[in-house]
Amino acid sequence: MYQYTIPSPISEKDITKLAQKFVGKKKCQIILLWVPYQTLECTIQTFEGTIENTKTALNIMFREDYLSERDLILMFRPNFLKYPKIDHKPSNLNKFLRRLSEKEVQSEEINYETLAKKITFFSETIQKELTNLNSAMKDYKDTSIMSRMFFPSSKELIRLFSRETREINDFIEKEYARLVAMRVVIKMALNTKVYPQKINFKEGDKFFHPYLVIVSNREVFFIDLVKRGKLLKKFMMDPVLSRVTRENENARKKMLQILE
Repeated sequence: MYQYTIPSPISEKDITKLAQKFVGKKKCQIILLWVPYQTLECTIQTFEGTIENTKTALNIMFREDYLSERDLILMFRPNFLKYPKIDHKPSNLNKFLRRLSEKEVQSEEINYETLAKKITFFSETIQKELTNLNSAMKDYKDTSIMSRMFFPSSKELIRLFSRETREINDFIEKEYARLVAMRVVIKMALNTKVYPQKINFKEGDKFFHPYLVIVSNREVFFIDLVKRGKLLKKFMMDPVLSRVTRENENARKKMLQILE
């Protein structure tokens, strides 16, 4: 029997506010959707050759070949492992949730060897891009210094190089920040502090996580039904699932099949 994450208490007023927040007064469909997640034990080998074992959870609503490497990474939810669960579908749902149309998403068969290869390819690509960027930064600084040595008396050239330097530095800083951010996301997804060169996944238990799904025309919003927040806990939209089911054609077809 699969486990089910216990949803936070929710009122009819909460549901009305959420619908108004995301679709306003537009006609919409609201359903309680149980989305499948796979618990995965990960064996990670770093670029330095060390081995680390971790545990994470992957959304298995979509096949691994539906999504880009970046979106696959964003489908991991290791924090879901900490939420209380029960061994069967709860019959004592909040009375307002019981009024909603309720659906359970059929999980896809995931090729975890292919998944691991896609993630490690993405990881290696980011590592190479960072190395190349560091090299480019050094080369550009050396070139800039040499230019000033050859043209020390030209104010126009100095101003030109200064403006060019700012523009290139801005680009390099933004690109560097993007790559470093993706490194952090990969480590968070795999629930590790090390950066992976190779990964092996071993399947554990499956569980279902509750979402309030609001659909209006081509707009789809997934609201996590487990409240989050350090000070003021609240229901939050899952931006990744919401975007993917709107923009990715294969994911959208799967979503439409669920809603039929």
